[in-house]
Amino acid sequence: MKSYLFLALITLLAACNVITKIRIDKNAKEQLKCREQWVYSNLKDTVKIKILLFNAKGRGHLVDFPNFIIGEDISGHIFGYIDNLTSTKYKIGDSLTLCSFDYNDTLSTFPLKRNVTGGLDFIPVLRVSTKSSYNELYCKINKIYYCKIIE
Repeated sequence: MKSYLFLALITLLAACNVITKIRIDKNAKEQLKCREQWVYSNLKDTVKIKILLFNAKGRGHLVDFPNFIIGEDISGHIFGYIDNLTSTKYKIGDSLTLCSFDYNDTLSTFPLKRNVTGGLDFIPVLRVSTKSSYNELYCKINKIYYCKIIE
């Protein structure tokens, strides 16, 4: 009896992992389609935002990934922001002040994407969550700004 219970538990856990993987793969495909529409530029003005999503910077396979923030400004517009200068980890709901910063000479190890004008854009790492509400945020933005967090 114990061996059947153990076998049933293992089967259930394996099924849960498969379902989670299918959901993550589906979310990743949707997120990649949305990312194709993103336009990258430098932030021109100082802006205050409320954090809706914060992906901390990191490193993987000799490639640095910047902080990636999805935030809502005081007008209710949702944008993406890339910052590589702070090591502070922020939480959803925190308020941040961001200002312009030119990364052109400092991010040579970042992943790059060729833009429509033939130039290169530094891009954030693809992070897919099991929470679909986080993944949907990636499709609510179409502009990504390079900036610096004012701490």
